[in-house]
Amino acid sequence: MKRSQSTESRQPKYAARLSKLLQASRLFVLGCVVWLIHSQHQELLSETQARTDYEQLMPILQEVLPDARSLQPRRIEDGTGLLAIESSHGEQIGWGARTSPISDRIIGFSGPTDVLLIFDMQQRLLRASVLSSRDTRDHVRRVLASPLLEELRGKELEQLRSTRPVDGVSGATLTSLAIIESIHHRLQPAQASESDRGEPASLKFPSLVRMQDVRVLFPEAESIAFDAKLQLWRVQDGRHNLLGHLQRSSPASDNVVGYQGPTDSLIALDAAGRVIGIAVGESYDNEPYVDYVRTDRYFRKLFNGQTLEELAYLDWDASQIEGVSGATMTSRAVAKGIVTSASVQLERQTTADLIPAQTPMRPTLFNPTTRRDISTIGLALLGVVFAFTRWKRTRWLRILFQFLLIGWLGLVNGDLLSQAMWVGWAQSGVPLNNALGLVCLTGVALILPITTGKNVYCAHICPHGAVQQLVRNRLPSRWRIPPRIETILRWLPASLRAWVLVVAILHLPLSLVDIEPFDAWLWPIAGIAALSVAIVGLVASLFIPMAYCRYGCPTGKLLDYLRATSHGRWTRRDTAGFVLLSVAVALTFFA
Repeated sequence: MKRSQSTESRQPKYAARLSKLLQASRLFVLGCVVWLIHSQHQELLSETQARTDYEQLMPILQEVLPDARSLQPRRIEDGTGLLAIESSHGEQIGWGARTSPISDRIIGFSGPTDVLLIFDMQQRLLRASVLSSRDTRDHVRRVLASPLLEELRGKELEQLRSTRPVDGVSGATLTSLAIIESIHHRLQPAQASESDRGEPASLKFPSLVRMQDVRVLFPEAESIAFDAKLQLWRVQDGRHNLLGHLQRSSPASDNVVGYQGPTDSLIALDAAGRVIGIAVGESYDNEPYVDYVRTDRYFRKLFNGQTLEELAYLDWDASQIEGVSGATMTSRAVAKGIVTSASVQLERQTTADLIPAQTPMRPTLFNPTTRRDISTIGLALLGVVFAFTRWKRTRWLRILFQFLLIGWLGLVNGDLLSQAMWVGWAQSGVPLNNALGLVCLTGVALILPITTGKNVYCAHICPHGAVQQLVRNRLPSRWRIPPRIETILRWLPASLRAWVLVVAILHLPLSLVDIEPFDAWLWPIAGIAALSVAIVGLVASLFIPMAYCRYGCPTGKLLDYLRATSHGRWTRRDTAGFVLLSVAVALTFFA
């Protein structure tokens, strides 16, 4: 009898040990999968760079210089950073340079273009070849079919550094001008200073400031002149009295694209250096949209009263900068361009010692990004309180919190956890600086199942789950799923997780946001697939309680996989976890 009691007392201890061992194995599986996704992604980046350097560059170099065998860093006097092209005998036979990554900030219609420049020993251009482009494919093809790059052949280094007006390729103006500008930017000497060059030049807006735009801000203006010291335009009346100064957003804003392209703006400053208005000038954007912004008086007075320093550190994406109705993208691009140009102007004046060097602190509490992070973290913590207190039993309080989750965390912040987001983090790193709220939300979602055995995120925080909780049992009839079909449906989340692994490790050109409904909460930019999954899942939840959570959510099932249990039994989720790890290993080392 005593022996039997002793055996029974040992069983809970063994169960607890086995439970901890199983929990450690689940964390091991998850850690291994994350490591495989990350290492595979970094390996792909290295291989892509290597292929670009050796498989792509050498054949192009050898077409121009047949004896070319290597590229070597070689310091020249002006700090341009060209690479020495060497022959098989180690003799230098030319110079080479790529516009990327130095010129990646220069955007054409929709992205930057990487150009390989090949020079002879006298630094005359032998060829300019497009290596790759993130711009619109048809625009790049139009540029390649034009004589634009061929016309650069034979030009010396100093000529390529010039920002003389260039005729863009018809039908691909922004793309062609961006390519020329990226070449110009790449070849600038390291010690070059803009303060001695006069008005900063722009290839996209090469014309002078138009008086018709100036008179919108200064009706009595009769003449303008560029002040190279202040890097501003002086505005004078007919008697040569100073009316104020103008700052031009171009070229600093040339890569700020609205609906279709960049826009040049003028910022008017009074004698005290405060903004008294803005005027929208030439634009590559859709003209009706530009005209909406140009004639909107409220928007043009939005920046009034601010100093250069205040404007430079303004959150252009803040809620107080409202987009113009009917031209939201264009107006917000104009706002961003104004703030960008103010930042550049402040840097110029600080460098030139025209104003004391300082580092103004950006407001944090009223920063929209900070507000979003704080609210997300606060709602996550409130969800934890609901999970572990009696609050969840108070019906009206629980429903009020669910509406708060749906309205604020879901529709306003759009902060929902998803496989697509976690795969991106696994590949490239966790964005602590840019998405602190989501990082903390992820921490709550992952840590609590491991430490408490409760999936708090799915039950008490997820806005999509909150909607399903509100709509369940609202209809008098329910659907009963046949047992065989239900068995198949229960394996759907595991199948989706396997699909996520395949896409992530093989880098298939498929969007992971399409397999979950969470992107639909950002409905202005959501795709049809995410919207369809969201709608179908919510409609199904009217007839089958928590239908999507039970049969379709790979993120929720991943959190369930991590849940600690009091017993030490091997379950189907453990089998599924090791199967997925085996799939990840096979794809990494054998695919």
